[in-house]
Amino acid sequence: MRTIKFRAWDKETKQMCIVQYLTTDLHICQIWNGKNGDMPDDENEGIMVRDWNEVELMQYTGLKDNTHWSQLTKQEKQDWISKGETNQTWKGKEVYEGDIVRATIRGETFITKQGIIKWSDYLKALVVNIFGEHIDDSNTIGIFYELEVIGNKWENPELI
Repeated sequence: MRTIKFRAWDKETKQMCIVQYLTTDLHICQIWNGKNGDMPDDENEGIMVRDWNEVELMQYTGLKDNTHWSQLTKQEKQDWISKGETNQTWKGKEVYEGDIVRATIRGETFITKQGIIKWSDYLKALVVNIFGEHIDDSNTIGIFYELEVIGNKWENPELI
């Protein structure tokens, strides 16, 4: 079964946050400003309640990219170790809507392009919107040989 979870870009603090819970009736969410690791000891430390219009919600795709443990920075490794990951259990970075990815396309030859993960109302699916190209059914995530998360549109707008 696919894990349903979200992260949120807090428009006020300009930080990527972990979504602890969402309400669909009141359109609010509780977010935590810790990027990785365990919840703080003080249950109120870094925890905020936001209206949906105060954040950009991004759903987890259920996929992990092809980043190898050896490609992570020292800080990224420490963050993932604090979440219980090791080089033996590592399976890649989680892929969310809004992530900027380097996508390798299958075919007679392998072609690598950059794009952003987004929802396509036309296809009713998550797609990789390759920069400079039209979205069609050839952009669905499943057709790519490899995905590598290289940033996201809020923290790394220079990649767009």
